[in-house]
Amino acid sequence: LLPATVALTQWRIGGIGDLLTALSLMSGLLFNLLVLSFDVALRAAAQVRSSQVESMDTSVKIRLIRQLQANATYGLVIALTATVVLAVGASLDLKVFNPWVTGVLTYLLAHFILVLMVILKRIRSIFRNEFLP
Repeated sequence: LLPATVALTQWRIGGIGDLLTALSLMSGLLFNLLVLSFDVALRAAAQVRSSQVESMDTSVKIRLIRQLQANATYGLVIALTATVVLAVGASLDLKVFNPWVTGVLTYLLAHFILVLMVILKRIRSIFRNEFLP
């Protein structure tokens, strides 16, 4: 719905360089989160292996970390796709995109923001699970 609305209203996205910079920074932060989540997963797996109460299949923390890793990886795919489109536009020295490309980019950026919200929710759930009995 959002891309069609953007294309039909002939809205054109500008500030390609600024968007490219912001998205590149967010991609780098997501890479860092992904690496950090692997480290946390290894430590959590070691805790679960030494536990007599829970297993890898029943651990809520392990499940949440796996979901966080999946969400971060998916967010990276979205961010990198949008970054490639923006980089091509910047390399062609475009000031604005046509409405159809703007619609696709608007969809990708809105979707990326929603995925970031899901990632924040997963991180909050991991912290709540860690600190609450």
